[in-house]
Amino acid sequence: MANQLSVKQARILDWIARSLEAEGRPPSFREIAEGLGLALATVRDHVRVLKAKGALSSEEGKARSFRLAGGLSSLGRLSLPVLGRVPAGFPAEAIENLEGQVSVDQDMARGANFALRVRGDSMAPEILEGDLVLVRQTAHAESGQRVVAHVEGAEATVKVLRRKGAQAWLEALNPAYGPIRARFTIVGRVVGLTRRYPG
Repeated sequence: MANQLSVKQARILDWIARSLEAEGRPPSFREIAEGLGLALATVRDHVRVLKAKGALSSEEGKARSFRLAGGLSSLGRLSLPVLGRVPAGFPAEAIENLEGQVSVDQDMARGANFALRVRGDSMAPEILEGDLVLVRQTAHAESGQRVVAHVEGAEATVKVLRRKGAQAWLEALNPAYGPIRARFTIVGRVVGLTRRYPG
């Protein structure tokens, strides 16, 4: 069933499942819409489709009566906050506001705490403009790992961490960009990414 759901449908179903676990009751349409940053009409439309697909059921005319179909309480999906955009080019200030949520498979998330939207091409062809990188929050990383780092305490970028002895610097995969040798602080380690293909 999970493979037949769109991204928005999976996010809504995940939100309902989490509300059932955390609150002991289903969320309202409005709570889902506000929690996921979606229009109320969009949530209603997708819930209608989820019912048609057999993923959800509810009592007619009764509020907060969502029930997950058998076996769907543990979909193996995780809802991560998208905290903003991070450049993969020349460092620029990262916008740390909540853009929304993304639903990913728990195995794919690999312990990620949040996702960031990439802009720029310094990590091409591995990480492209518009990709969502899944980030595990940590101040430590090994040489060769992909990291999100604040440069000189104010800017953020996604790069490869390089270490040699006591020295550490950030390196792009795209040869058009030089290394960053300014002071930086590691915010997290990139543990995965999601990419939306056109068409």
